[in-house]
Amino acid sequence: MEKKTLGFLLKRFFPKKQKLSLLCAHCGRMEATTSNPMICNSLWPGMLISFNYRSNQQKTIYFVSNVEIVMNPEFHSFIDINTLHHILEICYYFVPIENPSHQVFSHLYNFFLLYKLESTFQTHQKLIHQVYIIKLLTLLGFYPEKELLAYLGLYEDLTSLYVDFDDPQKVKSLTRKLHDITKRKEKKINTWILGCIESHPYFKNFKTINL
Repeated sequence: MEKKTLGFLLKRFFPKKQKLSLLCAHCGRMEATTSNPMICNSLWPGMLISFNYRSNQQKTIYFVSNVEIVMNPEFHSFIDINTLHHILEICYYFVPIENPSHQVFSHLYNFFLLYKLESTFQTHQKLIHQVYIIKLLTLLGFYPEKELLAYLGLYEDLTSLYVDFDDPQKVKSLTRKLHDITKRKEKKINTWILGCIESHPYFKNFKTINL
């Protein structure tokens, strides 16, 4: 029986294979294939798609059909393609196969809403991206050292602005918190993130590590 769901495309193996790696809202990460090569040709990493799926008898790969593009990421000065691919690559390597990852799925969706903060926080773009990566890694089971725990609260402040951006006090407070993060602290953030990624047995396969 086929089921309908949503999923972010993490990686495609086209044209070598008609195979897709998806982060499904309900199933977690799943490997999928389709009999229609035109579908694979039209899909790109970062897209949010809806699709029907069914598993084979071994349940090692799913067959997808009725694929529709729900959201196509629009890259601009605040969400660049390199950062997006870095986050997708972390999800591809660290999210377990067929392990429901509702929080990771929601977090990835939140990342696409960063465009709402562009006009006010443009000068803090790189730092905000690092905050989102810290949050992603904690959802994947990593625990930051004490000094970095404050950035999880910073993530909550940022996401709350998506629906409360008209509150000037919140904007002012968040701007001050971002401004107070020194270069030394940024370096410590980068070191911790790299340490997490280096713990993966296929670390050498990462292509976005030098961002």
